[in-house]
Amino acid sequence: MALPYHIFVPGGRQQRPCIARSLAVGPEILFIMVDPCSATDPIAAQKNAELNQEEAIMQQNDRKKIRVLFVCVHNSGRSQMAETFLNAYGGGRFVVESAGLEPGSMNPRVVEAMGEIGFDLSKNTADSVFDFYKQGRLYDYVITVCHDSEGKCPIFPGIQKRLNWPFEDPSKAEGDRETMLKKVRKIRDEIEDRVKSWVSGI
Repeated sequence: MALPYHIFVPGGRQQRPCIARSLAVGPEILFIMVDPCSATDPIAAQKNAELNQEEAIMQQNDRKKIRVLFVCVHNSGRSQMAETFLNAYGGGRFVVESAGLEPGSMNPRVVEAMGEIGFDLSKNTADSVFDFYKQGRLYDYVITVCHDSEGKCPIFPGIQKRLNWPFEDPSKAEGDRETMLKKVRKIRDEIEDRVKSWVSGI
């Protein structure tokens, strides 16, 4: 249901492109500021108000979701799989990201194993957990998915819970191609099961 909104127009009638800016979103009303030109262009003001209303409602909905960050060493395998599975099985209740302590390139065996079950990770890139920290990102849960990252992950401000789900490192799988892929499939399935179990209980 659309929120009712009020439009505020500052003094003056300068002729310039109309720009609308959201001021605040309350539980029952949206306040919008528009440039003075809208006073002589009500159609433009209405369109700008509607666009800003939609954007503000989307931002409000995102703030209601549970924010989760998965962390591993390189953000090349385990954390990427966990992020993918939570997005798939979370029912739209989560905003999910993943990052690494030392970002690397995607593990090709992980990409192949995930592709086998319908998830394309071939265009994914690795992010740095420290970049996210410096940007001031906030999370309800920070979940480390490997032994090595537990003591090295920065403490994010406002975080409610830290969890540790240690899984084996896909990059350490040895043997021929099929042997390595079999090992990665096992890790993939363990992560999928853990995410499904967690989602069902939260």
